[in-house]
Amino acid sequence: ILQSGVESEGLQRRVELTIDLLKDEFASVHTLTAQGESSLAKVVSLVQNGDYISCLLAGLRGVDPMPVLRIDRLKSGLSQ
Repeated sequence: ILQSGVESEGLQRRVELTIDLLKDEFASVHTLTAQGESSLAKVVSLVQNGDYISCLLAGLRGVDPMPVLRIDRLKSGLSQ
């Protein structure tokens, strides 16, 4: 779960409930909190780490992480 570190009380409660719902279905649930001083730095840190984790997990499953067909279709549709 990617977090900014400045979630409202209500949003933090949703995150906690989500973790409770997921923990019985998965071996583990991890949270990653944004790093950096500015909002931009925090967003970039989550994008970078999210991409890294996605590629790492794809590699562990033997999946090529580069083709993102849904995004390609979205871009194609938007360009028309």
